Amino acid sequence: IPVYGAKVFVDTNYKFTTAVFLVLMLITWGYLRLFVLPVSIIRSGLTETQLLLDTGSYGRLSYFSFNAALSMLVCLHAYWYVLFLKMGWRYLTNGTTSDIT
Repeated sequence: IPVYGAKVFVDTNYKFTTAVFLVLMLITWGYLRLFVLPVSIIRSGLTETQLLLDTGSYGRLSYFSFNAALSMLVCLHAYWYVLFLKMGWRYLTNGTTSDIT
């Protein structure tokens, strides 16, 4: 929800509201996507699903491909978080809301 709040208020005159939603977005994004996803979900996928899958070739293929896709998703979330930090820094220092090139 903070992402959509930041999208709504970014092109208005409500700069303080935009900054509040930006901070909320950074907090929730960092906690849920950079902490909860790797610690809870990926760890569970690495440890608990081995017990449920059969030892056939398709079971191993699905196990490794699923965990690799989740790990790549965490890498993308980290990259996007850095972009959010850069956009937030630009917004707080210059007051501009432009895309990062």
